[in-house]
Amino acid sequence: MSLETANYLNDGRTIQNMTGDHNIFTVKDDHIAFHEKYTDYGWITDHGRDSEGWIDDEWRFCYPVRFGSYEVCPHCRGEGTVVDPSVDCSGISFDDHDPHFQDDYMSGAFRITCTRCDGLRVVRPLILDEKITRWINELRRELMEDYREYRSEAMYGC
Repeated sequence: MSLETANYLNDGRTIQNMTGDHNIFTVKDDHIAFHEKYTDYGWITDHGRDSEGWIDDEWRFCYPVRFGSYEVCPHCRGEGTVVDPSVDCSGISFDDHDPHFQDDYMSGAFRITCTRCDGLRVVRPLILDEKITRWINELRRELMEDYREYRSEAMYGC
């Protein structure tokens, strides 16, 4: 694996995109819905209301949710965008790029919408039932383990 690829896979923005909560659930109004691949747990189908037609076919089983106070997004630090990690995760040098690169970089041409706050610059912490919170934390750990395995395999050329 090249150094550039290793830096990309270890970049916090890449990790957030691959393992962030947006992969597990989505929130609309005052309900949370889980991605269909995570709804094979028996208790979730017993206690949630079906979200058929709620967003699309991938999101299932809504639960009511409460929110805490708004906080500045910790991922983008309140900017709403981040630089695409494929551009600068290995560091950048003016010598490596054409003369227009610096102008484009400084103007924000390589920025993408923050995956944590969806560009809103703030997040509201969710206040969920303890059982759902434990389950989400378990899913977060599973996603991180899967990502670590993916990263390890990539290091060995798999």
